Amino acid sequence: VANGGTARFSTAVDLQNQNKDYAYNLTAQLRKRYSNNWEALAAYTYSRARDVQSFTSSTALSNAQFGRTLSGAQDVPFTGISLFDQPHKINAMVSRTFNWKQNLGTDVTMVYSGVSGAPHDYVYGSSGGSSSDLNADGYNSNDLFYVPKNALDPAEIQFRTQGARTATIQAQDLENFINNSPCLSKQRGQIMARNSCRNPFTHLVDVSVRQRLPSVRAERVAVQWDIFNFGNLLNKNWGKQPLTPATINSNVPLVTHVGYVGTDIKTAVPVVQFTPPTGGEYVVSSTAASNFWRTQLGLRIDF
Repeated sequence: VANGGTARFSTAVDLQNQNKDYAYNLTAQLRKRYSNNWEALAAYTYSRARDVQSFTSSTALSNAQFGRTLSGAQDVPFTGISLFDQPHKINAMVSRTFNWKQNLGTDVTMVYSGVSGAPHDYVYGSSGGSSSDLNADGYNSNDLFYVPKNALDPAEIQFRTQGARTATIQAQDLENFINNSPCLSKQRGQIMARNSCRNPFTHLVDVSVRQRLPSVRAERVAVQWDIFNFGNLLNKNWGKQPLTPATINSNVPLVTHVGYVGTDIKTAVPVVQFTPPTGGEYVVSSTAASNFWRTQLGLRIDF
């Protein structure tokens, strides 16, 4: 506290070292250059990343709040799935060189990349004040969602009418949402595990054509045409990357916490409001450039 009784700091964060994080990856690759100017590659990488806290922010307070979602005490360093976990990655490449004249060949290359979606979890959204702080750690919007065995059972979860959306409608909508989510369905009757849900697996194909030109002053020159997300050029529904529609540092507010039924924090039933996300659990952004094909033309000079 400064002179005059004015607080200089609103929060003090105690940082401690720990050695429970780990990560590894294993890669297998096959690559061959054929005598008729074909070349091919196929590679698979299996990875695992586990940590106590995933540092995604530039400030300690934000990392303390959102670096790990919690269902227990803030000061217990338990290891969970890292936000940087990417279990599966597949790379494939096929290329063909067409030699029209000496040093004036054309290279046509197609590259495929398939990767696991990023992890995320579902939390209680805040309606203001101390709402959504179910574990009383002082932070909102970082408490993992308890997946009810039956969302229609008022002993597990209760709903507050929201305009024309009655409690019964909201309960049925949440029950349907859980049924349609494999991640949530398999965790019924428990507080979901940190980062246990994942965005869908994505597929991406790029194509490039490189034409070598006559040398200029002994320098090699080539024109290259690249098409990124080539699948989307062929079909508007290909090459899309479905993601959760709304996140707070990878935390998805599934329901809005508005109160409790009961005063005993150990047995009180959360009261929430729920509106199904438009488009379902995962949606494709209409503004993300990566969801559409793109092209570029470049000039390359090797010297």
